[in-house]
Amino acid sequence: MSFGAGRLVATRAAANIPSRFDGFELLYSRLAWEATAFLTEPVKDSSHFDGEDHSIAFWGLYLTHWFNAPRTVGADLYYFGIHREHGAYASGRGDEHRHSLGMREFGKWQHWDWDAEQVLQVGTFGNQSIQAWTAALEGGYTWDAALQPRLGLKTGITSGDHNPKDGRQETFDALFFKSGYFNDASLIRPQNLIGVHPNLALNLTRSITADGGVNFLWRYSKDDAVYAVPGFISVPANRDASRYVATALDANLEWRIQRHVSFGASYVHFFIGSYVHEAGGRDVDYFSTTISFLF
Repeated sequence: MSFGAGRLVATRAAANIPSRFDGFELLYSRLAWEATAFLTEPVKDSSHFDGEDHSIAFWGLYLTHWFNAPRTVGADLYYFGIHREHGAYASGRGDEHRHSLGMREFGKWQHWDWDAEQVLQVGTFGNQSIQAWTAALEGGYTWDAALQPRLGLKTGITSGDHNPKDGRQETFDALFFKSGYFNDASLIRPQNLIGVHPNLALNLTRSITADGGVNFLWRYSKDDAVYAVPGFISVPANRDASRYVATALDANLEWRIQRHVSFGASYVHFFIGSYVHEAGGRDVDYFSTTISFLF
């Protein structure tokens, strides 16, 4: 399943940690509307075929409405519910019932494009109440000029827990978010994080595009951790350390060889901050090449 911009539910295939589900789905489609309702259980991630993870249930309703016939301007409204028997965050572990209420606005107009999303999460985590949120904005401007340069900005905030003993669980849960959320290295899960990512894209030829940018990352709360893509803690909480996590430089190339085949290359370098260094981390270089066949 993949919904909207993939900020909460996407296939996540590129990170080799796929999001797969067994369950039921109802689809409705009209000229200006689309709706999906589903009830599922995630499939366990392992090196072999496996069954459903019965400790997790995931359900929801996703609505999309387009405001014009070309479907270039629209809005999404959605609800996602999840129950985990063993939810885990920096504040501890517990039985978790989490409900996500979200809205997304997207479109293209003349030289501008935009994609904004806001989510509120409520529910229970053990004996704590869940009060978490996120807000994200991605937009850009494309010039009618040689190479058709697009200058863009991607920014977002995901809440973190300020006090594990105050009866509130404030860590946002990114659920089954898309890979490459910040860059193709996919090292960090968008939880307890503030990110700012200016970027530039160029059409080198009709079939080759290049883009790159700089991504600045901070913790939202110093009392919460940095999380890895699958959801476990990557860097433990440290109240006495800096909020600053890292700066990531990325450069990407895509060559659409023909209608069904494309080639991609990506390079990312992470300059880590003192908070990660004190936890035993160091700078990271990431390079990948992919060939995709679509049918």
